[in-house]
Amino acid sequence: MIQGALAVVGLLTIAQVPPGASGAGQSPAPAVAPAPAPWSPNPQPTPAYRFIYRPAPQTSADPGSSSPPAILEIDLTDQVIVTPVELNVRVLASPSVVSVTAQTLGRSITLPEVQPGLFGFSTELQAVPNSLRNRSFDVRFVAADAAGRTAAVTLPLTLK
Repeated sequence: MIQGALAVVGLLTIAQVPPGASGAGQSPAPAVAPAPAPWSPNPQPTPAYRFIYRPAPQTSADPGSSSPPAILEIDLTDQVIVTPVELNVRVLASPSVVSVTAQTLGRSITLPEVQPGLFGFSTELQAVPNSLRNRSFDVRFVAADAAGRTAAVTLPLTLK
């Protein structure tokens, strides 16, 4: 599963001299030094997204209503999927979106919510049967808000 994270890269320690103090006869203030970066025994690599799709912004038909659901970006391992592969899927949506599904070939999968507006997963996709290789499929991503309003984006993907 994709996990949202914020990393602190360069915390600085700065010595302060009180106003009016000249610092004469005192040892010099310590230099600005970066704090060490956090260490992890098992760092998790960031999944590679070689296919990034950003749909054109949609305008609301009713300007007085609350913001409608919107898909802001869809990120995939690639648009041509060569199996076996680690498949990474991430959908960035407007904050009002509470669920995202991906639909193709009569099947549907719900993308787990990582944090508000961020949905996605990562899975190992095994080799596909020859009957599915070298074919393109339309995958429809549907975002829904709590009121049931939806926004959808359809992308063609190819299996090899």
